[in-house]
Amino acid sequence: MDDIPIRIAGGDRTFLEGLLARVRFDDRVAALFLGGSHAAGTADKYSDLDLYLIAADAAYESLRSEREGLLRSLGEIVFLEEHSDFGFLLLLFIYADGVHGEMALAPARDLHEVHGGPHLVLLDNEGLLTGRDFEASRLDRADRADIVGRALKWFWYDRVLLDVALARANPWTAHHHLERCRERCLDLAWLRAHPRVWPGGHEKAERMLDAATRALFEPTVVPLDADQMHRAARRLTDLYLRLGPEAARMCDISFPDRLVETMMGRSIDRPRNGQ
Repeated sequence: MDDIPIRIAGGDRTFLEGLLARVRFDDRVAALFLGGSHAAGTADKYSDLDLYLIAADAAYESLRSEREGLLRSLGEIVFLEEHSDFGFLLLLFIYADGVHGEMALAPARDLHEVHGGPHLVLLDNEGLLTGRDFEASRLDRADRADIVGRALKWFWYDRVLLDVALARANPWTAHHHLERCRERCLDLAWLRAHPRVWPGGHEKAERMLDAATRALFEPTVVPLDADQMHRAARRLTDLYLRLGPEAARMCDISFPDRLVETMMGRSIDRPRNGQ
């Protein structure tokens, strides 16, 4: 299959048509497909493009060296950055006409590592995608344990700095660390509900967390007011103590009891004004 579904229109369609025109007869390209909401059929006018460009193994370095030129040939780019945080090259782009998204670039041998969930084939020169289903979730046990372990420890790093910022009457700094504490607790809640999906903290919480769970966190979203941030911090600490031991058991790792005992004993964390 190498057709663009009719439901993809406007600038996204024009972009994909241009991309296909450039890679269709490039023998270095093994496959091109879409993931995300476009593949799932849930895209709206705000959805971005989640693209996967798969190179023939022997041609990967050659295609990789031309990645920026390829994207720049498709229009006026106003933002182009990349990272390899997930173990493969990911290019994030925004064009002047509003088309935006990301494109994973990987060799065919790593195809199974770059995507999870529905996919929509745009080009399959080598038959790599024939009959292939991508498992919806890619987070393995070791990665999950690492994420939970870091959340359990680093919560207290931000919790301490939050208290210090409040004591120094630095509300902006305090708010930053409050958000970090919330994000770590949200990751714990996320993994409780979806243990094989990479957590995203605040991102996509509307879809990944149920209404009851979100309601637990809503009172922690507060303005730059010291007393409200104190109360939010204590509520997040309660959520941490509720979610943390369960997450540790799920991952078969030790809950940091001594760290928690020490941090809970800090006098700076005691309620103010008799609260």
